[in-house]
Amino acid sequence: MVIFDEADMMFEEGNFKDSSIKIVKMLRSPQVLLFSATYTEKVTNFCERYIHNPETIRISEDKLSIDTIWHVTVDVKTPKNRLDCLRDLLQDVALGSTIIFANRKDTVKEVAEEMRERGVAVSVFHGGMTPEERTKAYNLFIENKTTMLVATDVLSRGIDNPTVNMVVNYDMPNVKYDAVRTYLHRTGRTGRFGHGGVAINFLYGSQSQEILESVEQKYKIEFVSVDKDNLEEIGKFLKKPKNA
Repeated sequence: MVIFDEADMMFEEGNFKDSSIKIVKMLRSPQVLLFSATYTEKVTNFCERYIHNPETIRISEDKLSIDTIWHVTVDVKTPKNRLDCLRDLLQDVALGSTIIFANRKDTVKEVAEEMRERGVAVSVFHGGMTPEERTKAYNLFIENKTTMLVATDVLSRGIDNPTVNMVVNYDMPNVKYDAVRTYLHRTGRTGRFGHGGVAINFLYGSQSQEILESVEQKYKIEFVSVDKDNLEEIGKFLKKPKNA
């Protein structure tokens, strides 16, 4: 038996794809299980080519969003206002375990430094770190020795911490890397195993709004808008799981 988790990433171009194909060929018709929250055409092509009579179990796209997650938007107007909004959020809302996603490692470092200055126990996670450094940061967060993890999309998959009750998209996902699919994986870090959660999206400019509309259309997510001057309202979403 061969199991591929995050199958959509395993069959992107590159070493993972080549190695995966070699494994299946080498084992002479093994039983193959593929799992992913988002199934791409490349995964379908692999199944059709290398798996005999594959069976597919799919969840319809309008049910992929987790029912217990509140999806919140905050129009911050300009990128410069994001850090101020994050400070206000920290001051006005009792945060639990939180993951903050940014698109650049420089932004990750900037946000983490600001949070540390405010007394928050922070870990960082990005592609510029060694595997050992990333493992240490991951373990500190999983063990609740740090309460905030600031990361790039290196961490948008594979982390299962049921105590995470908030995800903040400091940047909306990068349009170069399938922003709609990435949104689902990022926000799926909260609201896990039946727990409630909140996903907060900082919006500025037309591009972030376009990404939001694409996500809304594809996954049928209902977004709640909160004014940047009234961030304390987000606290009520943390206290009441959606559809509870």
